[in-house]
Amino acid sequence: MSAERLPMAGPPVYSAASDPAALERPMKPKIYVGCGLTNAPLSYREFVEKFMTRLEETFDIEVLKFVGLTNGTPKQVFLTDLGNVRVCAAMIAFVDEASTGLGWELGVATESRKQVLCLHRSGQNITRFVIGARDNNFVQMVSYDDLGAALQITGQFLVHVLGQTVLTKTDEEDTAELEETG
Repeated sequence: MSAERLPMAGPPVYSAASDPAALERPMKPKIYVGCGLTNAPLSYREFVEKFMTRLEETFDIEVLKFVGLTNGTPKQVFLTDLGNVRVCAAMIAFVDEASTGLGWELGVATESRKQVLCLHRSGQNITRFVIGARDNNFVQMVSYDDLGAALQITGQFLVHVLGQTVLTKTDEEDTAELEETG
């Protein structure tokens, strides 16, 4: 019985030839958001989706998408999600729901020395393994009460990790407007 060797995971190959203007745009930092999905309640999955949408609307970053529960094959989920962990500048992990897949992603992220922010609802029981991971230099764990707090905590984390101010899209638009009128 031979084991199939899986190719290295990564996002789909992008060709600048399909969008020459992309070469002139600065690259946005890539942030991966991971969470447990399989046994999570619908309200939790909807919260994470809303968080990802608001994160990309609020900050000048690219949020890498996971495959999810219904799209793709199990192999595509594995390759895409681990590929996202490998190419991201930092990872945000919602650790409220138990998940083997998220645990694997966190392992790859920490072994790759990626900065990871583990978010969990206030008062939520978290596995001791994840709590123990915060003792290294790459993992932070913070509780949140609502979507606004989760976004604020994440913004502070991104500023710390990226070593620069992460402009909100509103700030960026204001700056561009000032340059045009100045």
